[in-house]
Amino acid sequence: MWVASFEERPRLTPASLLPSSNTLTPYLDLGCLSARRLYYEMNNLYRRLKGGQSRPPTSLHGQLVMREYFYVAANLNENFDRAKGNSMCMPVPWKSVDELSMERVTSATTGFPWIDAILKQLVSEGWIHGICKHALISFITHGQLFYSWEEAANLLERYSLEGDICTNNGIAMLLSGSCYSRALPSVVHSPVLSGKHGSLGVELIRRYIPSLKSFPEEFIFEPWLAPYDIQLATGCVVAKDYPAPMIIHHQASLSANISMLHQLIRSAQERKGRSVHLL
Repeated sequence: MWVASFEERPRLTPASLLPSSNTLTPYLDLGCLSARRLYYEMNNLYRRLKGGQSRPPTSLHGQLVMREYFYVAANLNENFDRAKGNSMCMPVPWKSVDELSMERVTSATTGFPWIDAILKQLVSEGWIHGICKHALISFITHGQLFYSWEEAANLLERYSLEGDICTNNGIAMLLSGSCYSRALPSVVHSPVLSGKHGSLGVELIRRYIPSLKSFPEEFIFEPWLAPYDIQLATGCVVAKDYPAPMIIHHQASLSANISMLHQLIRSAQERKGRSVHLL
């Protein structure tokens, strides 16, 4: 019944960010479950319980087809795991990686509680929700740091339990605006607002960043904005008990990066006379 009812994405709640997914990816990736068998078993269930097919892309069929699409793309492109020589990828002039900045990412000390909580969950549990994956990839790529999607994919490959190289690379390319969709350069996740919406990330932050556990919700996503007396009262002074943000003007940085990507897309389309994206 759960499979048949999975027609629309479930409404996100703070509890959604804790391990509660269908958790099928590791079984598929490690060969414990056949993607073909899963597809046809779902077909049978939909016919028996609902009298018809599912409605991709939000159904489980849609999730599975997207996964298999990335596998096909990876097998047809020997450079699917890198930007250089990747015919699917727009040649974005990503910034050279600053090792100190990347160290702050991998050590979950970016100074953005929403991003740091996501990183801590990924490292400690080997799993993060899709919305968290989007926020993390966006932060590393066109959202803030403007590093290649390869850095985000490598991070997911290193810590995700499923180790799904094809899907991780495909999702990283997609969400960085490098290929697949002309609309995605505009779809970025703020390191503050994406978790703040509906208080989605409050519980995650309190769970994985103990120094902010007593911080008032009003400032928990941007602790540097809290008055100093509140910081003292909660026992968490920014730049002492919790790091200051590694990017000061994050909104300005986001806007500049998006403008650059849109310009690259327009230039590529003018040169080729067509869209440079696959979907």
